[in-house]
Amino acid sequence: MEKIDYMIIGQGIAGTTLSYNILQRGKTCHVVSDDNTISSSYISAGVINPVTGRRIVKSWMIDELMTTARLTYGGIGELLGENFITSREITKLLSDVEEENLWLSKMDDLPEYLGYENDSERYRKHFNDYRSVGIIKNALVVNIKQLLKSWEKFLTNKQLLIKARISPEEMFVENEGVRYRDVNYSKLIFADGHNGLSTRFFDFLPYKNAKGEVLHIRSRDYSLNEMIKGTSGIIPEGDTFWIGSNYEWDSKTVLPSKANYNRILKRFDQMSKFEYEILSHSAGMRACSVDRRPYIGRHPEIDAFWIMNGLGTKGMSLAPYFSLHLLDHIEENKPLMKVVDIRRMLT
Repeated sequence: MEKIDYMIIGQGIAGTTLSYNILQRGKTCHVVSDDNTISSSYISAGVINPVTGRRIVKSWMIDELMTTARLTYGGIGELLGENFITSREITKLLSDVEEENLWLSKMDDLPEYLGYENDSERYRKHFNDYRSVGIIKNALVVNIKQLLKSWEKFLTNKQLLIKARISPEEMFVENEGVRYRDVNYSKLIFADGHNGLSTRFFDFLPYKNAKGEVLHIRSRDYSLNEMIKGTSGIIPEGDTFWIGSNYEWDSKTVLPSKANYNRILKRFDQMSKFEYEILSHSAGMRACSVDRRPYIGRHPEIDAFWIMNGLGTKGMSLAPYFSLHLLDHIEENKPLMKVVDIRRMLT
């Protein structure tokens, strides 16, 4: 019987970074991906924003996360002969005096990430009702759709990808790991996001899933080629743009809805004043932990089963760092951070 070090279930951003780092360590793996399951990674804008929230604070662990993201996405690109990551600025439309004053006060605390646009008038052709413009520096943008497609092709060419939906009845836990078909895997890592097979085995992990929806638009009147953040967001993609996204907590369906379509348009139309046409409407479900920290660790009863899930809305930044963190724990017995270890949910 063939022996492989790892089976990874899921080829979203978590499964992709895990499989890359496993192969970089000289280990073997197979990745299982279901054609009928659309990963929320595919509708992600791929933006890693170093600041967050209305209080304008650094995102959790952002310095470490940014460093690892550059190395990981850059490394995948080097391996495949493509470039998936760029450093960009985000233009923040500041709506009133209070928001402007807060921004200016935070610039002294976060000079590496925050700046101010002196030439703010050039935005008035396109946007309504803003007082001034801030700049978020050193954000990262990952071409996530191309990265996932290229990594899928790489795995396929190396015969490392299994296109299937695995049922629990097909997996047999044995002393040496997990047997699936005619292969024995030493370890199985669930990285399958929302409503995946992991929910059958790790049913003690609570999720608060968030559906996100975006609209893809084209405009002949809009001339800016930069990311904009106001009451809505604009992400350039070639000569088209993504607008949104929204959050709908614990939605019963992953399908796009007319209600969210209207909400996105309402917020965008309040902010913008240029004509556009709508090309498409997409949705994806993000698997969010209840405490906004990833779920990482070994199953309390089945030693061969591991999980990396619950990355939520920060998957692009969290996946590179915590895939390494998990593998360091498995391969080198380094301790898991208590705030991400799934054992926190068992106490």
